[in-house]
Amino acid sequence: MADATTGAVRVLHEESRTQIGDAVAPENLWQVLPPATRTIWWSERDNWIQLYLYDLRTGALKNRITSGDGNVTRIVRVDEKARRIWFTMNGHERRAATLLLRTSTGWASTARA
Repeated sequence: MADATTGAVRVLHEESRTQIGDAVAPENLWQVLPPATRTIWWSERDNWIQLYLYDLRTGALKNRITSGDGNVTRIVRVDEKARRIWFTMNGHERRAATLLLRTSTGWASTARA
């Protein structure tokens, strides 16, 4: 996180992988939520690309947003008021298929859109 006034920079979250597979780091799988106190960020901590909600002030993980055997490939829409996200995911069992899914209210529980 960078302070626009002072130019000071601080690390909010750091993660590393012990092995590199054939996965490519996703682009644009993050979004800062108003009023710039939370962010949606991706991680492969369970070997799948999933979305997580972080506190921008502390860097603390608030909760996991998506789940399932597959990689999130795109954030389609964020409804801050309803606390829902529409996203696409490539499934483990059907790698060639891209599914449009959404979270239920509260930033968690993946369901088909």
